[in-house]
Amino acid sequence: MTAAPARALCALLLSLLPFAAAACSCVMYDSPEDAEQRAPIAVEAEMLSLRYEESVDAVLPLAPVVEVVRWKVTRSMRGPLAPAQTFETRTTVSPAMCGQQVVQPLSASNRNGRLRRHWRLFFNGAADFIATCSRSQPIDP
Repeated sequence: MTAAPARALCALLLSLLPFAAAACSCVMYDSPEDAEQRAPIAVEAEMLSLRYEESVDAVLPLAPVVEVVRWKVTRSMRGPLAPAQTFETRTTVSPAMCGQQVVQPLSASNRNGRLRRHWRLFFNGAADFIATCSRSQPIDP
């Protein structure tokens, strides 16, 4: 590889670093109990539906799928979401993003092929994305 293409490749790779770092910048809580005390939005919710959509995000060509979950609030601990209210989360399925998928092979939410439908969810902003560092977790037995 000559110097010019190598510099161009290096510049391209370096330009992606801020994006990758920004993709996973969120508040890290020490524990689920800490998140329950400090998160601006804290709810328990039941999954009503789950579907996958093709991503239209041209910036992430390696993340063609978005996990879309419709939730119904069963208990509101804090924030604007009220019991019986429904809302939707959209999580890009990609290792470069820090979204927590509700369904993922060999994850805590899919033990023995069983989908966990009841979750304790914590959000730092709009209730539309479940971040891995939010400490959101399934509460099914």
